[in-house]
Amino acid sequence: MIMLLQLTGCGDSIQSSTAQQSSQAVISTTNEQSGQQTSVEEIPSVDEKPVISPSTPVQISLPGWSRESDNKKARPKENRDEWSEWRSMAAGFVARKRKMPETDTQQVLKRYASRDELKKNLKKGRSGKQAHLVKTSEAGLYKLTVPMLADLMGKRESKVRKLLSKGKYVKLGYQGDKAQWHYDAASDALYFVAQPYKSLFTTDNAFQLSQQGNGKFAMPQSGRKAGKPSLAVAPGTFTHTELIEQDNFSYPHLFKTADANYWVWKLVRDIAPFEESIQVTSPAESGVARMRIYLSGASDIQGGDDHRVTATFVSDGIEVEKFVTWDGFEKKIIELEIDQAALASGNGKLRLTTELSGSWELLDRIEIDYQREMHADSNQLWMKGLEAGTHTVRGLSSANVYLVELPTDQPVWRSDLLVTPEGDGNYSATFKLTATSDVLVSADTAINEPLVTADVPSNLKSRNKRANYLIIAPRGLTDTANTLKAYRQGTHGKVKIVWLQDIYDEFSFGRADPQAIRDFLKYTKERWRKAPEFVALIGRGTADHTNIQGKLDSWVPLQMAVTPWGLASSDASYFDVDADGVNDFSAGRISVVTDEEGVAYVNKVKNYESLAFDGNWMRRVVLAADDPDSAGDFHADVATAAAHVSQLGYDSEAYYYPTNDIGAVLRDSTTWESSVVGYMGHGLTGRLDKFLKKEDVASFDNSKGQALFLLLTCSAGNSNYPGYKSLSETLVFPDQAELDASGRFLKGAIASVAPTGKSLNADAGVLATAFYNAALAEHRSLGDAVTVMQSQSVGQVNDFMLNIYWLLGDPALVLN
Repeated sequence: MIMLLQLTGCGDSIQSSTAQQSSQAVISTTNEQSGQQTSVEEIPSVDEKPVISPSTPVQISLPGWSRESDNKKARPKENRDEWSEWRSMAAGFVARKRKMPETDTQQVLKRYASRDELKKNLKKGRSGKQAHLVKTSEAGLYKLTVPMLADLMGKRESKVRKLLSKGKYVKLGYQGDKAQWHYDAASDALYFVAQPYKSLFTTDNAFQLSQQGNGKFAMPQSGRKAGKPSLAVAPGTFTHTELIEQDNFSYPHLFKTADANYWVWKLVRDIAPFEESIQVTSPAESGVARMRIYLSGASDIQGGDDHRVTATFVSDGIEVEKFVTWDGFEKKIIELEIDQAALASGNGKLRLTTELSGSWELLDRIEIDYQREMHADSNQLWMKGLEAGTHTVRGLSSANVYLVELPTDQPVWRSDLLVTPEGDGNYSATFKLTATSDVLVSADTAINEPLVTADVPSNLKSRNKRANYLIIAPRGLTDTANTLKAYRQGTHGKVKIVWLQDIYDEFSFGRADPQAIRDFLKYTKERWRKAPEFVALIGRGTADHTNIQGKLDSWVPLQMAVTPWGLASSDASYFDVDADGVNDFSAGRISVVTDEEGVAYVNKVKNYESLAFDGNWMRRVVLAADDPDSAGDFHADVATAAAHVSQLGYDSEAYYYPTNDIGAVLRDSTTWESSVVGYMGHGLTGRLDKFLKKEDVASFDNSKGQALFLLLTCSAGNSNYPGYKSLSETLVFPDQAELDASGRFLKGAIASVAPTGKSLNADAGVLATAFYNAALAEHRSLGDAVTVMQSQSVGQVNDFMLNIYWLLGDPALVLN
């Protein structure tokens, strides 16, 4: 029935027959203004700000616009930049650049609660079995002081000291097991080791702190005691692997697996080579370093090898060069052997160039194996595979030094080390090993305190749970969840709120992970006494859940679905727990960022469902068609849809471009006072061809009624981009600034069903017919209508199409 256009929208067509083909030339795109092909980034025209297509990278890599490390070592923890507003460039492109923030907004967010606020919250209803979530942001040694533990447990400090000294009562859980700790009476604190953890959804590791009456949880002390050294020895070296990476750009459309890490460091092209200063920590003067450069192809422009990348490392007259070739979207590693003298100077530079015009390559990360001196540059040194013998670590700024052997396996607290002053205000620590082992050495000045929050017991795995309507929400959107619950209890009986962190606590060991949401919903389906019929996710999700760009607008993680043209965002895997292509719940997402926006949407639903019947608009369906082209005969498709809707008993109005000014129709507020507004044709994330832009919604005035928007086009439901709402989101959910004096948003659409990526003409027509039948003829809820749409289309459409069309709005809502 309709077709949805090209990734960059709109210049190239997609026929149903191409559904099983992969893109042969991802870089061959169309500029909307000229219709000309270009081999530059896939960014559409600048007649709106910004215009983003389904294939648009989150940022554009152009010389002078992407912040590189400026002769500084590139480390993951340095990616704390903010971003400028989008600016138009020449030839119909837009871009924005990084700028350094005044404060670290991500860290501020993580530590939003002060210690006093934590104490106040913990004192409310504290019980002897109160658990707490302990989060760490980087690898190393952490401590919890006795005064803090006493406050967390509601016990006297003297009692806590007594229990800790016995190695009992305090349990640190980690990934379903226990993490051993050490109590140091001299510093009056409990110490534990945290490993690094990083995913697309969190950079925090998580532990569970609880009180246990039985069991020993303390590390053994000096269990492998080799004897305290009598003298320091000359510091040696050890083999260390340095990871150098940056997450600068998001390219979901260039990856082919749903769990791919689509954040990369750099897009390398013939017109935009990569050049970066490379420095490692405390390299020895001699030895051979091995550098591994991780690349992947991002284009397939010719038969055979279409990538040729040369890596050149230069430092003080030393030059090492190597090239590799490969084909298509495969991954490739360039390995260089480098004299460590070139690293020790600190003047090394790496340059990556591609010699094939029009080819794209992605740089993911760089790893360097080298001999590192035993110098604690940050007052902490983690050494892996250290050989037996006597070793000295220098550069510690405090005489209070701690050593943990086998820190991530079976940790042993070593007290048999010799600490001596070095004469420059620093200290050295000497110790013995009887066998090859991993060792963590830390001065007390490098020890961090973790973030601790109360973990309210949730017991989601109880089989006695029941719900008709389930709300999954972050506690940051509590008012929205409570308002929706209060309303739906009156219409749908048993309504239950499940907080997102509780799901993480019980299904992913406290760490943010979308798989935990799916596992929880599967559990409710299989184990709860009454599984929910309706599920509402509350909270926007973007491709930047770890807040790299500082927009702070991703509450509930997005998952990705594989399409022939890369990845597209999808909630389908949450709700389709048996992976048969059909949702197992009537489900939708209320994609809001603040409680003001969320409560306004719930009130919008309440107002909609309270309206008296008005046949003038409640049985009205408005359909608009783009002009026919190789992508599809949109006029014929709309005519067919209009006839079908009329057979269902609705008054259909059909408008055809260019005969009708469908831009004027879609921008007319009275159009949206309908049961359904449908569009068939070309579109992008933020607009429908040249007819309707997300900015147009601000001028709408349709308080009398709001339509369901059925968008049979490309990407209009895509919420990937942080700080940038899709057209669907803009129509359905308010920005806080758009609320009227009463906090209402009675305009736009009541809900939308729209694709998050590129779609196929014939397949979309099948989906639309099934949806119209369920929503209009059978008067099913919108969530039910989407499920029926999927179930009746299995086997008739490409599988990926069932994953990219999703509902934004309340799943229990029934069209008037």
